[in-house]
Parts: sequence; C-alpha cells; structure tokens
Amino acid sequence: SDKTDDVSIKLCDRELDWADKFFPETGDKVNCKIKLINWNKLNDDRELDLGAFEVDNITFGDTVTINAVAIPIS
Repeated sequence: SDKTDDVSIKLCDRELDWADKFFPETGDKVNCKIKLINWNKLNDDRELDLGAFEVDNITFGDTVTINAVAIPIS
C-alpha cells in the first residue's frame, strides 16, 4: 500500500503542561498502545501495541492535537 499509517492524539491541557514542559517537537517519537480493561471479563486486561510514530504536526487551542505518521520497520 502507498498510504502510511497515521495517528491523531487529542489532549485536554487545563494546566498548560503540553504548551510548556511537555511540548513535543516535529520529529519526536511516539509509541502508541491501546489498553483494554476488562475486555471479555473482569480483570481481562490487554494491551495492543500500535507501533512507533513520528510527530509531524502539533496544534494548540482548547485542546492539544498531536499528529504523527508511522515510522517504517527497519
């Protein structure tokens, strides 16, 4: 396929930490995972590793949105 996987992460930033000390930069690496709690039954917790992504765009407003594209497996 000629389309690269991407991810968009939207965060609430009431304390303005992402606009200051946690500010990501273009090119930073993000490891994405989905955590499933009580998936099929109580205490059936699982983690799905989505892989590594590289930040390519950050926008600020009422929320912080971090967009990233997949880093190819080498």
